[in-house]
Amino acid sequence: LGYCSHYTAKPNSPCKIVSPHSGLEDGCALFWRSDTVAMKQIESLNYNAYTPEGKPTGSKSNQVAILATLQVKGATPIVAAVTHLSAAKTAEGEHVRAQQMQELLQNLARYKLPCIVGLDMNAEPGGNKYAAEAYPLAISKKINLGEHEAPLRSAYAEVMGTEPSWTTWKKRSGNGKTGEVSHTIDYVLISEQIECTRVLMPPADADVVPERLPGWSYPSD
Repeated sequence: LGYCSHYTAKPNSPCKIVSPHSGLEDGCALFWRSDTVAMKQIESLNYNAYTPEGKPTGSKSNQVAILATLQVKGATPIVAAVTHLSAAKTAEGEHVRAQQMQELLQNLARYKLPCIVGLDMNAEPGGNKYAAEAYPLAISKKINLGEHEAPLRSAYAEVMGTEPSWTTWKKRSGNGKTGEVSHTIDYVLISEQIECTRVLMPPADADVVPERLPGWSYPSD
């Protein structure tokens, strides 16, 4: 379809446990249109591991990110980043996500370029069972990306006035988890130099299949 891609697998992919002979691994991927976008540089990031209190352990986590310098022909280079933060929906998990978000922001600042970040943050904008840390940090922490210090902005919140009511909708069963969960934990963040004029809306609730996501019509969050 005219796209190139780069893929980084998690160091210890759960797919290896669930289906050890499939050869499949989950992780993060970035795709770009090869006829209009040139890849200048690309790197993979494996976040540090942190204690529940948010202190580095000296080892690496199972979460990864991709940071790529891309250039649309005739335009200023940008950094496109994709990542998936720690999943535990607990206060301790939120501490870890905040540390990973801080690590991502520090790495973005090295480039001194405008940036777009697509991420499954695994964190809601506000607190429910525990205080939100990762999302508030992402949109409040000032970083220098080439002109002066400014925080990232949420593309969806900027265009819609608020985040979507949900970005993931799943049925859970087994391992002590039952029922349905729909909430907002996925985001597109942009730096000050980038303007967002429109966004692609999630499907209408009535269009989501009974199995929820992933489904044949909407294969991802």
